[in-house]
Amino acid sequence: MYSISKIANSAKVISILFLWLSFLLIIVDSLGQEKLEEIQSAEILARIENGEPVNYDRIIIEGNLDLRDANLSTSDLVKSSIYITNSEIRGNVNFDHAIMMKSIRFGKTKFGGSASFNKSQFNEKTSFTESLFNKSVSFEEAQFKGNADFGKSKFHDYVNFLHTAFTIGPVDFEDCEFNSASCFNYAEFNSSESTFSGTRFGGPVSFWHAKFSGDADFTGAFFKESANFNFIQFKASSDFLGSRFMEDLYFNSAKFDKFRISWDSIGNRLITDGPTYILLIKNFRELEQFEDADNCYFYYREWKRNSRPLGLSKIFDYLAWLSCGYGVRWHYTILLSIFAIIFFGIYYESYDFINISSNHWLKINKTNSKKYEIAQSFKAAISFSAFILLSLPPEWCPFGKEEYTRKVKLHLYCATLERIIGWGLMLMLIGTISRLMVRY
Repeated sequence: MYSISKIANSAKVISILFLWLSFLLIIVDSLGQEKLEEIQSAEILARIENGEPVNYDRIIIEGNLDLRDANLSTSDLVKSSIYITNSEIRGNVNFDHAIMMKSIRFGKTKFGGSASFNKSQFNEKTSFTESLFNKSVSFEEAQFKGNADFGKSKFHDYVNFLHTAFTIGPVDFEDCEFNSASCFNYAEFNSSESTFSGTRFGGPVSFWHAKFSGDADFTGAFFKESANFNFIQFKASSDFLGSRFMEDLYFNSAKFDKFRISWDSIGNRLITDGPTYILLIKNFRELEQFEDADNCYFYYREWKRNSRPLGLSKIFDYLAWLSCGYGVRWHYTILLSIFAIIFFGIYYESYDFINISSNHWLKINKTNSKKYEIAQSFKAAISFSAFILLSLPPEWCPFGKEEYTRKVKLHLYCATLERIIGWGLMLMLIGTISRLMVRY
């Protein structure tokens, strides 16, 4: 009793110390957090009017940051460098048609309202790294003539980069989060490198008619909803290795060279046309991704078969699918051979049961010995079917050459048909394995 009471008291002491320690940590954390200074948006607009540098850190901007409220000496020409970091903008931001002559930086800044930079021109480096956009943001027809850095930013609402042009410097959307729909239709990535590595697209995303002139990096990107890459152009290498597509991937009329992606990541979700399928197959072969090329070819033939009307071509497609998986699935031939052996074996056994030994089979009782005889008889029929299909010599037959010859004469037409099927399956197996083993 004493020991139990002592342990209980010790536990209470530890609990109290833990609570006090947590309380002290909260106090220290709150003291360490510097209170953000609040300023009015008019103060920033006034500095922009005078062409003075805008350099603020850890502030809260009250009101709308709208260039239409600024009296610029030259319409839409912004001569000020703008650095607003670790801050919060509570109103809307409107820099439409602005010409930014110097670098712009909104690092680790929270945009509480909508942000619009439509038809703006950024002549120097532009940075929105680790920023948070709670409402819609639009860069429609904007031009970035320097580096464009959006790395690790979060977009909670609709994002619009329609007809946006990234002209010179690298484009960085690495580890971004797009939690709603995002549009990059007709966007031009003319820089040497554009990266969306590790980016998460939580809503539908569209790169319809987008163009990447330099390298495009989408490694590890995650597409939760549909992704539209119809008519996209990758003029240099593009890397999607490690990316995941959870919904449909639209890839019609796409143009690309050195397109690195794993077939497993797109598989059943790919929606494209015939020429793009062929281009993908060729691309996989050139990159020595032979297994991906085979899988892509298989699904291409499946797509072709399903799209054909019922007719002779569709029947041949079914035969090609069943017999050898369109020449890339050797195990299909093995499975079909096993099925043929069993099918013809059942036929041979049934024929003997009905036409030759029916009286004998009808009189037997269900003793263990008769069950054994039935099993042996069926086993013999299956063995005979296997010998016929594989064209094995009769001397190897376990029940003797004479019995083998008798069965062949009895089932001459059926045995001939099975042997022809066996030759065809053997040729298909050899051709398929040769094609898969010899790569060139």
